Amino acid sequence: MRFFYIGHLLGSIIYGTGLVDASAIPTRLSEKRSVNSTGNTDVELRKIDWSISKGGLDASRDVILAASSSTSAIDIVLSLVRRDSSKNSCAPITASGQSNNGKQKYNFKYWVTTTGNNCDTTAQVKTVTAALDGAWNQVHNDKYNWACIQLSHGGTWHGHLAVATTGSRKSVNTMCN
Repeated sequence: MRFFYIGHLLGSIIYGTGLVDASAIPTRLSEKRSVNSTGNTDVELRKIDWSISKGGLDASRDVILAASSSTSAIDIVLSLVRRDSSKNSCAPITASGQSNNGKQKYNFKYWVTTTGNNCDTTAQVKTVTAALDGAWNQVHNDKYNWACIQLSHGGTWHGHLAVATTGSRKSVNTMCN
């Protein structure tokens, strides 16, 4: 049985139902999320490339947990991506979340840059989820408690995510500048 997290529930209420595709959220935390493209918007671009441009281990030295332990936090980031895309907004958004067990707290800043006229992405929710899971796991494997993650779908859209544990004492508003 899937327990809904308050962040996911509030995100659905605030940003409207349907923005987060339920098929992209695992029914059990140990279940691997599907990364296969099924819609025609991702036929040619089946993935989002990601990279970690900066990262480190500061202050409390609390390494970011693996993606499988942080799905509730990643779901919040996913709702930020979908909200910005649906509003065609490049404006930065800050938020916070926590690990599935509530023991690790995170701060986020998400923003978009574009080389075109639009700030939206045509990527499917599960494609974005797969990229976030991959990047999140790399941050964990690198033993960082803060990181700057870059996302690209091969077009004009470029997503940027600053994530830090609260224990790192890093400011997500300035750490990726």
